[in-house]
Amino acid sequence: MKVIFKIAKAELCQFFYSPIAWLVLIVFTVQSGIVFVNMMQGEIWEVESGRGAMELTGTIFTNWRGVFTQVQQYLYPYIPLLTMGLLSKEKATGSIKLLFSSPINNTQIVLGKLGAMLIYGLILIGILGIYVLYGYFTIDHFDLPHVLSALLGIYLLTCAYASIGLFMSTLTSYQVVAVVSTLALLTILNMVGDMWNDIPVLRDVAYWLSLKGRSNDMLKGLICSEDVIYFLLIITMFVLLSICKLYNERKRVRRLTASCRYLVIVLVAFGVGQVSTMPKLMTYYDATCVKSQTLTPNSQKIMEKLDGPLTITAYVNLLDPFYSRYMPNNRNVDKKKFRQFTRFKPEIEFKYVYYWDKAQNPRLYEKYPGKTDREIVESLAERLELDLGMFMTPEEFDKPEELTIENNRFTRILERGNGDKAVLRIFTESGFEPEEEHIAAALKRMVDGPCRLAFITGHGEPSIYRIGERGFSNFTLAAYSQKALVNNGFEVFELNLKEQRMDSIKVDLLVATQMKEPFTKEEMVQIKEYLAKGGNMLIAGEPGSQDFMNPLLEDFGVQFMPGRIMQNNPNFVSNLALPHPTKAAEQISSQFRWMNRWNYKTPMLNAVAIDCSNAASRGVETVVVMETDSVGFWNEQTDINFKDTEAELNPEVGEKEDAYTMAVRVSRKVGDKEQRIFVCGDTDWLTNGERATRRSRLNSDFDILQTTALQWLTNDNYPVNVRRPYSPDVKFFVGADSIVWMKLFFWFVLPILLTASCIIIQVKRKRK
Repeated sequence: MKVIFKIAKAELCQFFYSPIAWLVLIVFTVQSGIVFVNMMQGEIWEVESGRGAMELTGTIFTNWRGVFTQVQQYLYPYIPLLTMGLLSKEKATGSIKLLFSSPINNTQIVLGKLGAMLIYGLILIGILGIYVLYGYFTIDHFDLPHVLSALLGIYLLTCAYASIGLFMSTLTSYQVVAVVSTLALLTILNMVGDMWNDIPVLRDVAYWLSLKGRSNDMLKGLICSEDVIYFLLIITMFVLLSICKLYNERKRVRRLTASCRYLVIVLVAFGVGQVSTMPKLMTYYDATCVKSQTLTPNSQKIMEKLDGPLTITAYVNLLDPFYSRYMPNNRNVDKKKFRQFTRFKPEIEFKYVYYWDKAQNPRLYEKYPGKTDREIVESLAERLELDLGMFMTPEEFDKPEELTIENNRFTRILERGNGDKAVLRIFTESGFEPEEEHIAAALKRMVDGPCRLAFITGHGEPSIYRIGERGFSNFTLAAYSQKALVNNGFEVFELNLKEQRMDSIKVDLLVATQMKEPFTKEEMVQIKEYLAKGGNMLIAGEPGSQDFMNPLLEDFGVQFMPGRIMQNNPNFVSNLALPHPTKAAEQISSQFRWMNRWNYKTPMLNAVAIDCSNAASRGVETVVVMETDSVGFWNEQTDINFKDTEAELNPEVGEKEDAYTMAVRVSRKVGDKEQRIFVCGDTDWLTNGERATRRSRLNSDFDILQTTALQWLTNDNYPVNVRRPYSPDVKFFVGADSIVWMKLFFWFVLPILLTASCIIIQVKRKRK
């Protein structure tokens, strides 16, 4: 160890006696300082402007434009500049012969040279540590473990680059050649993950070798044994290759023998690496304060119940527009999307089935007019150089029933060992891929069964199957929508009580919406029996349906009021209510606090108010969730054509401005069960047309009200609640006046101090 330390010390002295090491250090400090100050300045301005900030630690240091994320890009060209002379200069000057003739062995030489680079890497981390230290003392509830995880990732990446540069330095006596070849090898190792992915034998090799994105999880705060072992193996592999290279030169080993040694080192490293990628052997540590890189507690509970084998089969249709995302060359990336779930159930098996069949892909059929599906497939295979044999034909493919229902869209079918199945879809909305809430809901369906949600029909209600403006399809059955009930654990169907008795089927949640005619006596008896047993219900009214729907609520002391809500905002039509969450709602969910903070509304077109004044006398508890402002809104009593005439407040007929209840939670005890009824004064907020409407100068959100209402009605079963607490690091201890001092220190003082140190050391060296 003493010899290794002396070599490292001597190499470090050579580093800092030369201008290159200092230049890299100074430029690195300037670049990272500029990014850090700009990020701090932007977030301080956000806070000072009153908009506030969220997760300051992650935003400043580790998000997609944070300091550490950009620092990774700087290391790529810098490290080769430092490693290019580690051994190539020894060869160029002939001093390598002196080393070979000395009692120093090859291992000591290589480890000493590498040790110098590792210490230099610590100096770079020390520069970043100054920013971390400043953040620690200026950000309230600074997430230090998260940042330390990110620093570990950057340091391991630096060490990997250094070991690669060291090996390339052993191959040549020309430093320029060493730096160029190091850059070339780093480029290859960053690109190799996208190469040969269509060849099964090479796919895993290329993916494991890839350096691209290896430290990203650590930057996010997740330390995985696979990534740590990967970096250690890469460092060890190139160190051993360097030792072998020196040994071969020293002993003049034959090329074949030398090549075999190199091959053994690479194969052993790859073999150990492949073992480390086995899900059963992986360990994880989530360093974030809110455990953002780990499944939420609700999802973990689902995974605990999920005993036995589980297979996730992806059915890929060549004629589907999304087929390319799931081809063999993308399998490893696709599997990584489920990493949080395989962490808790490592035995999950992934399968891929490739076929072709009629698909909903109008653009493709427009491109090949008049051609049959088979002809289109043959053309695609020829143009894209695909192996047509890997895609089963409709005649060969024993298609599952689920694919027929999904119209041959890309679909994943989850199947347990006991035969239980669930469907997992992709979406046409941003992101495409299912997120934790959708995967957890699909798994929960297999464990606990779906929530059977019945929409009462037969009285002029909007249909769950209708795709027009007045339909509910986007809210209920749209397979392409992330928020659709069918993608969140619900089994949705219509129930006509004139044709089918409620006691003949299983109903977990009953929904009654805008009615144009009353219930029959027999229907009312069935619904009353359901409510008497403690059944939960969602009731959405509309002007003109109050008299038909109020009988459902009379036992709860809640009623839809006559009239309709109006407002005098000149930017919108008069019959558009703009309710906001109440203070009580903010206590229910932080999402409602978010809505009020950013002035988001849930628009309700042509809505009625709700009267809860008699609820307490019936032993019923109510919590008002949404209400209008107390100024500018009134309950219009007259019947006019609001499309042609703007409504006006008329106190003479009893109209007055007030805060009107638009959505309320109603609950009571039925035996040992809490019965829950959610009442809303509008049906339009559930319809396709209203949810697709975007109004200028109005921040609108329907999903929060939908999600929180359904979670409450299903006793927090569906949709699966994957909300995490907000990160507490949202405040600064400093204000805008500190920005000048930050710029002065990080942009000028710190680089100047490093420059002065460089000059002093160079002058002292010249004097000696």
